[in-house]
Amino acid sequence: MKKKIYIVGIGGRTGVMFGRELQEACDIIGVGMNREIKALNSGKINVRRAGHLPENFCAKAVLPDDFLAQAGKKYPDFIWMAIRNPVAEAVEFYYRNFKGKENIPALVLSQNGLSAINDAKAGLVRALGPDAERVQIVRVSLINGVDMKIEDGAIFDSAGVAAHRSGMAEISYKTPIKLGFGTISGQSDDFKKIMRDGQIKFQEFKGADVLKMENSKLFTNLIGMAAAVRGLSVSAGLLDKNVFKEEAAMLREYVLAVKKSGGGFVADFCGYPINFLAGIMLLPPALLVPLRAIFERVVAKGRNRPKDLSEIDYYNGEAVKLGKQAGMLTPVNERIVAAAKKILKNREP
Repeated sequence: MKKKIYIVGIGGRTGVMFGRELQEACDIIGVGMNREIKALNSGKINVRRAGHLPENFCAKAVLPDDFLAQAGKKYPDFIWMAIRNPVAEAVEFYYRNFKGKENIPALVLSQNGLSAINDAKAGLVRALGPDAERVQIVRVSLINGVDMKIEDGAIFDSAGVAAHRSGMAEISYKTPIKLGFGTISGQSDDFKKIMRDGQIKFQEFKGADVLKMENSKLFTNLIGMAAAVRGLSVSAGLLDKNVFKEEAAMLREYVLAVKKSGGGFVADFCGYPINFLAGIMLLPPALLVPLRAIFERVVAKGRNRPKDLSEIDYYNGEAVKLGKQAGMLTPVNERIVAAAKKILKNREP
């Protein structure tokens, strides 16, 4: 019998992508807001997988208030949080329904940043009390970029939910899906089987390596953020001498904060030599600048647009927070956070 996965945030970029890729491997039930469900039911969400024609995305979906009734008919094996940070409130909302139950669904977290696990644990404790310790938590770090484009041609790199108000939305990404994952508690056999059946390429991390995976994912997230606050794509920013210097300084601060906090990086993160790249960032800037074209070819292939700024607190903001915990200054990351927030404020209606 297929495992049942409830994807919370079914109308967003990653919710649609995972729903599409896993629909043959398991029973997908989406949970979304009214506008997301209307978009699904009216055929206004298309998926474009690289090299394929667009296809309409369809999935059974319910409102959050109807989750309990639906879960009574099809009891969840997994609840997959495909929503933005922070997740504590959402985790508490859904898991309060399982207090006192013998079988509690596993929790999958695919958010960016370093805060998701602790946020989720806080939500589980509020919802379940001591039973929170029985919940299997699976941390997922997605490698693939996922875009959402709406009728007017705009591209969204955030959840993109509001885009559905404007009409047809197209979510695009490359296949195969690549991700790293680590199980915080419990066994991972069921999750691995789902990934295999969904033809998703995965790399499993265990124990202390789960945190190294998270550190490595944030390293990749940070690349291009100094360029983004200038409106430049990742590639353009890395090739520009002055922007590259700021990119390198930003990454250097983060690498030092990780090391001072006692953490590290994985040598091979789904094909990316993160530990090697992190080590390079500690070299003198004068040695790094001539290598910027090589660095661009290694990490920025196909990234021809500015990165999203909407989750800046969970990108450069995490570097700033980690630096404070480690007792060091992170002025470059702080400057990028401030610039991003100014841009976001100016975009407000």
